[in-house]
Amino acid sequence: MTAFVALGVALAALFGVGVALLRLRIWRISHQRLARSLLDTTARLASIAYQLERALERLRREARITAALGDIALSNDLDEVLTRVAAAAASATGARAAVARAVADDGRLVVGATEEVANLPGAALEWPPEGARAMTFTLLRGAGAETEPVVGCGLAVPIAEPGVPPVGLVVALFDEDASVAEANLGELERLAARVAPIVAAARATPASDAGARDPLTGLATRRIFYESLAREVARAHRHEKPLALLVLDIDDFRSVNERIGRSAADEALRVLAAALEAVAPPGALTSLIGGDDFAVILPGSNRLGVERLLTHLRAEHRDRTGSSGDALAFSTGAAELTRADDALKLLARATRALQSGRAHSPERRGEGPLDADESS
Repeated sequence: MTAFVALGVALAALFGVGVALLRLRIWRISHQRLARSLLDTTARLASIAYQLERALERLRREARITAALGDIALSNDLDEVLTRVAAAAASATGARAAVARAVADDGRLVVGATEEVANLPGAALEWPPEGARAMTFTLLRGAGAETEPVVGCGLAVPIAEPGVPPVGLVVALFDEDASVAEANLGELERLAARVAPIVAAARATPASDAGARDPLTGLATRRIFYESLAREVARAHRHEKPLALLVLDIDDFRSVNERIGRSAADEALRVLAAALEAVAPPGALTSLIGGDDFAVILPGSNRLGVERLLTHLRAEHRDRTGSSGDALAFSTGAAELTRADDALKLLARATRALQSGRAHSPERRGEGPLDADESS
């Protein structure tokens, strides 16, 4: 009897162990399935994240190109258009630098670049072989007595819409090998197709029209002023750079005409215009925007820059007129660009500053406040 009891206990123990082992195996299988499911889910999520990141980068790049296209279209000066095309090409492809060229309708060869590009083969600015989408080439730079050359590459693409003859050429320059250029071929071709109508329009614009000057003072005209102001405001917003606008108005110019005569008044106007142009910093645009109204666009300038310019202007004007009683009295107003400004709002604030300064201090000569509402 004792043997039977022991055998029963042993069988029960074996059965319990078997059940435990079976449960353990089922647990391991279920956890292995769960682990595989988690791994599969993680892999799918990683793939989705990668695709989203690529899509986001494409959107960022497209946004940069769209902003650049708006900037390019603001000008009809071929030299400026090509310089902006080169900048857009570098931004779109991640290239170190870029060059764009076109031949104007009057036969001028015009080249724009993001920077001075050394050791660029002349063939790189020629059209790719007939029937070819693009042309790649090897580029060596930085070679010297104590430096090793850096081997890079270039990618040249015609500026053309599909099925239309090219109107120019854009070249992107990379520090990497030709595989990088080939990877960016599609981006550069899309950009070239989108800027082609803008380049074509600029090619047909005479150089004299792009830089129109007032015949009396030699300053830029009202049309050029408005085009340039819109362009500089857009550029300042995009690059988060300061921009100031100065407006200047002759005090009671009609009475000056009556007092000294038309010819002398015109000469006095020319003297003031010459003084204004002489003190304007590099990159500024000085314009005649009315019969006796002037404006100076000051990229990169702020309140202090305007005050310095006015100080120099008053001194320069005194030097040019000497003790003559024909010196013109003038009032000024200025405004700094804010985030809320477009070109017209900036001009309106500068004009209000001029009017406010004249209303409060009509006896002052050659000075006026900045717009009191501005904020940097």
